[in-house]
Amino acid sequence: MKTLIDHLSQYADYHRDPRNIHTHFVGVPMIMFAVVVLLSRPAWMVGDLPVTPALFCALASSIFYFRLDARFGLAMAALLAAMLAVAQWLAVQNMAVWLAAGIGLFVVGW
Repeated sequence: MKTLIDHLSQYADYHRDPRNIHTHFVGVPMIMFAVVVLLSRPAWMVGDLPVTPALFCALASSIFYFRLDARFGLAMAALLAAMLAVAQWLAVQNMAVWLAAGIGLFVVGW
């Protein structure tokens, strides 16, 4: 498995342009949040916890980042937890609000 340094070095090789750096700083989190929103709609209740595809993806991503670096993993897990909380709120809104948020974030982030 590649290390965190390997991943960041490879990313840096392709993203040196300042405009590219700035757009990725905003766009990548927006796209990530959009995917979490869109994967939060199908939900199965396990007790009081809504279990969604977004939750499984967030858990898998958090494990991946923890294996790279514990501090980075903790930061990503906290960020994903916040995204899951907001996405779950959006998921229980009417379909137009949920889709507008998810697709809108994705399109603007792209």
